[in-house]
Amino acid sequence: MEELYRAHAATVFRFLVAMTRDVDVVEQQTVRAALSVLPETYRMVLVLADDLGMPHGEIAEVVDRSPGACRVLLHRARRAFHAAYLEEGGHSH
Repeated sequence: MEELYRAHAATVFRFLVAMTRDVDVVEQQTVRAALSVLPETYRMVLVLADDLGMPHGEIAEVVDRSPGACRVLLHRARRAFHAAYLEEGGHSH
């Protein structure tokens, strides 16, 4: 399970890196395509947690859920992003 989590976290990290100017255009397009198929709530928790570093408690307030439910939501969002990223032609490291 820990390896699976790290794989998802690494994919989300690539999403964050891809938003910078130093990443090639194809990678940026792959990340954007993967994000576009996710539900809005998933995109929101990914950005709040992984881009802005917001704690689960604060994210929970934003999405109007308990901190525990927010952790589950974030886990599901990372898994969904990872799957969508691979589906769009991204590669897993």
